Amino acid sequence: MTDQEFSLLQKKIVTAGWTPGRKDMEPVLKNWGRFTESEREILSKKIAKVDAPSARKAAVIFPALPDKSREELCRPLLKAFYTHFETQQDPEDFPLSCLSDESARVRKAACQATGSSWAMIPGMYRENFVARMIANLETTRDQSEIKALTEALGKSSAKEALEALNRYAEKSSGAVAPEVLLKARRDQDRVDTSQDYCRPELLNCGNMIVWFTSGIDRVAQMREPFLGADQLDDGVLGISGTSWQRLWEHTLWRDAGIVLATDHDWTPQKIAAKLAAQARVIQAATHRGMEHAPARIRLGRGDGRGRSFIWDFAVELDRLTDALINDGRSAHWELRVVGEFLVLVPLVFAVQRFPWRDVEIDGASDPTVAAALVYLAAIKDGESVLDPFCGGCTELVFAGITSPRARLAGIDIHEAVLDDGRRALQRAGIQADLRLMSALDLGALKFDVMVTNPPFGIRTVRGQARELLAEFLGKAAANLTPSGRIVMLSHAPKSSREWAAAGGLRLVRSFPLRLGKMGCEIQVFSPQGPSN
Repeated sequence: MTDQEFSLLQKKIVTAGWTPGRKDMEPVLKNWGRFTESEREILSKKIAKVDAPSARKAAVIFPALPDKSREELCRPLLKAFYTHFETQQDPEDFPLSCLSDESARVRKAACQATGSSWAMIPGMYRENFVARMIANLETTRDQSEIKALTEALGKSSAKEALEALNRYAEKSSGAVAPEVLLKARRDQDRVDTSQDYCRPELLNCGNMIVWFTSGIDRVAQMREPFLGADQLDDGVLGISGTSWQRLWEHTLWRDAGIVLATDHDWTPQKIAAKLAAQARVIQAATHRGMEHAPARIRLGRGDGRGRSFIWDFAVELDRLTDALINDGRSAHWELRVVGEFLVLVPLVFAVQRFPWRDVEIDGASDPTVAAALVYLAAIKDGESVLDPFCGGCTELVFAGITSPRARLAGIDIHEAVLDDGRRALQRAGIQADLRLMSALDLGALKFDVMVTNPPFGIRTVRGQARELLAEFLGKAAANLTPSGRIVMLSHAPKSSREWAAAGGLRLVRSFPLRLGKMGCEIQVFSPQGPSN
């Protein structure tokens, strides 16, 4: 290639959107050593994305390239090759030739590319790659290649790879990183777990830690089993002397876990030891008819715990028991350190807490927030209940569950949203009268209770939604019976207080809470009664 032709090729490299095609592969690869370091870096990224014909052409040229070029080009070329693996002719030949290359650096690059591409390689070819790597592991003396080989084999999910890694670890102490063996074992044990679920009722549930939306914990403390609960943090309560089944009956909490132990100085080794002491019980509470399979534990990364902390814990846990294994991807349980408490939180349940809920409904209330609104409404048998912005009907579902003899109604201005609400009510077995109308058009209708979470969010701060809510609160007193009340979630607490007062409503009770970055408030208004 002349200097002028090479100069033109250099200009192509820095052209946005240009990727080398089949005709470009020979001049690019054969002149690889002439490019600057920055140009080679750009080209490597582009070569990893070439099409199938270009990858095949590169595979033909590659063996004749100098060692330095092969070392740098092996990884991006294999990435491209694996992307189009099923369209290649004799797809094993090129990767196997790279894994058998005379240069240890090329073999290392081939291991790295293959180790991150197992999902693209069909099983019929994967076995040959694993066999080649195992053979290389037995013969190579290059430490960087050994590291690449063990990591690639550990990611293969092949039984033969795990056996080879175990043999090599016994023969060469320290040659296989503990996390490599743990990952390999974890993948081997990842059988079908679709029938596995956490059964915390089988554990000692005498002490639990319960998480709430910040502010709703104050509502929860007004009822059993949270009466007298310890306030551990904002939105976090500690309770004792109750069962998981009893906790399950209450709808205000977001998450809960079982206290395994307490300690003021939690190290990875202490956490693993406390967990391993209850390993068989946790395993039995995870699997049904599969007691030989380990329960999968995920160690939470809160409180500044990093990857090294988690791996130290995982290695120690593996040393202490075979009933549990650390697995961040498909865990049955999460282990959290909350101050001095070690808490086991179930992640996979046999039955969802809110089976009627459709999480895809746009703007639907969080069920724990809706439950708090309904609880504070204190609905009595026979009372008439309206949600003037009913949307997905979460509040009406809870109203029907807690007060089955109440008369429920909901209105909204969107027919599609009302259809979502009807489906939720049907799944929950709740009867309610839903109508397409505006909350400003109630006329002379009167209700004992209005309970709602207006779906305006940040729009309540300004714009048309703000004007709508102000007008609704200004008129709502006329639609309440003398003992009536409005329970609502306000995203503009100060403004809604002012609008309600201007409309003849008094604030009876309020509970500040935070949803994301928004400071909200649950507000209870009445046309009569003492002001808060």
